[in-house]
Amino acid sequence: MKRAIWMLPLAMCVVMSATAQKKKKGTPPPPPMADTVKKTPPAAPPKASVAEKTKSSKKHVGLFTMYQDTATGSVQLYVRKDQLGKEYIYQSFSLAGPTSLGLNQSMHRANFVFKIQKAYDKIEFASQNTNFYYDSTNSVTKSANVDHLDAIFLAEKVVVEDSTGYLIAADGLLLGDKLDPV
Repeated sequence: MKRAIWMLPLAMCVVMSATAQKKKKGTPPPPPMADTVKKTPPAAPPKASVAEKTKSSKKHVGLFTMYQDTATGSVQLYVRKDQLGKEYIYQSFSLAGPTSLGLNQSMHRANFVFKIQKAYDKIEFASQNTNFYYDSTNSVTKSANVDHLDAIFLAEKVVVEDSTGYLIAADGLLLGDKLDPV
């Protein structure tokens, strides 16, 4: 009985291998090998320019050039390459706003220092930490910027890049909670 039990799996393996090697009649032959000719990849579409991306927008020139779309109202911000890495001061205050909104006369709302930087394909707005001062005569100054990270409050993908700057969508900056609402 034990001999029959181990013979059964052996017999099944022999039968399976014999049937697997038989070819069925009428089966088509395998397809021929593909040609090894290199095909050129499709050409990339031409990159749009800043003028093309802002043709239906109204231009507002200032420290940063802004473009407001006349149809949708969305805003785009143009950051020049020479403006990257510099520190800017953001200050928000009200002179004589409605007191029901909490905008009292001469009320300072927010102020902070921020820096604009490019990281890969994004433009980042980073709030600078101004709470630390290191005395230059003290040896602790050697570790001044070791664990000093800036808080990135907005990172927007570059819409268009040209030789002088970058165009980004600014709705997240102006309509969100990144800056004080006007």
